[in-house]
Amino acid sequence: MQKLLRTIPALLICVRFALGPIIWWIVYNKISPWWFLVGFIVAYLTDIFDGIIARRLGVSTPALRTADSWVDTWFYFWVMVSVWMTHVDTIQKFATPLLILITLQVSEWVYGRIKFGRLTGYHAYIAKAWGISLFFAIFSVMLFNYDGIFWWAAIILGWISSIENWLLTLTLSTWTTDVKSIFHVWRTKKT
Repeated sequence: MQKLLRTIPALLICVRFALGPIIWWIVYNKISPWWFLVGFIVAYLTDIFDGIIARRLGVSTPALRTADSWVDTWFYFWVMVSVWMTHVDTIQKFATPLLILITLQVSEWVYGRIKFGRLTGYHAYIAKAWGISLFFAIFSVMLFNYDGIFWWAAIILGWISSIENWLLTLTLSTWTTDVKSIFHVWRTKKT
């Protein structure tokens, strides 16, 4: 039983991995947007609880945390394709800010890979705030056709998170996960 419990965080990550293409399929087949919402909420909850449960069970390994980060990217790729299919006007409206965000993200991943020989996944506080803002941005546009303040909040938090990840990669001498913020790293380096 204990061994089964220890697999729960990985199973939650696998559920989120599967939900990305399922959500796209729901949108592609023009199934009720409420099914999109159900899948999106389930995925969001798995993202919250995989880390909490992993820490409580003592199975929060670097490999699990890295998988969590990359499955988030995979999942949101499918979500954004779904938004593109249903709200291309929103994507066009935010094209330049989204391209800046994608450039920041991809360049940070590439730099992390070059510096550490592996992909980064810091899970900093600002990244968690970005995740919350993404939930509201996607929810608002997919169910209420609203792409105002929630989209700007998500994009700006995404920029800040990406810049912080750049700073973390520049500052850290060894690869690590679960870094609270760049300020925590700087404070540690001063002592």
